[in-house]
Amino acid sequence: QEARAARHNPFAPARPHAQRVGRDEPFRDRVDTKDSESSSEIPAGARRADSVSMATAEAIDALLRTPALLASEAIDDLLPLLDASFAQPLVTEARQQWLARGELDGPALLGLAPNDKAREWISGRLVPMADIETQDDKFEQALRDSITRLRAVRDQDSARSLKIESAKARASGDEDAELRLLRQKMLIDKQRLNVATK
Repeated sequence: QEARAARHNPFAPARPHAQRVGRDEPFRDRVDTKDSESSSEIPAGARRADSVSMATAEAIDALLRTPALLASEAIDDLLPLLDASFAQPLVTEARQQWLARGELDGPALLGLAPNDKAREWISGRLVPMADIETQDDKFEQALRDSITRLRAVRDQDSARSLKIESAKARASGDEDAELRLLRQKMLIDKQRLNVATK
């Protein structure tokens, strides 16, 4: 069952340009590719969705396999970066269960899944209490890496948005707004550079 679940990802519905079913599928956003010049091309939006869905899947995979991580401070960093339609409620519910009872309620978590593939993905990662890893550095590192990647995508989106807004302000002759927005963008760019060089 786990081998089958590994091919799916509840965070990613299948897209027209991708025939494979990835391990991040339950977390992947559907991306319209009808405007692509070639069916073999992958739009920038699709690449972004893949980056987000893979990071989301790897973070939640780590949490379900090592639920003790649900009590870590990293969850407070992760939650705002997750999609509110499925990933965020799933992690919130899992954390509440773990903090309250020290175990996960599989049926309740499966009830949050939006489709059969998502349920299969979750069930393939729920393990019996006797087999739960109490401390596994590789899963903790996977969680931290996923948070870093999700934060990078969020910051990239914010910088792009600020650049567009500053251009609009310049076009309308609002120099104060333009400078304020550009300063905000430069701050985000600096933070991204600092993270990349660590």
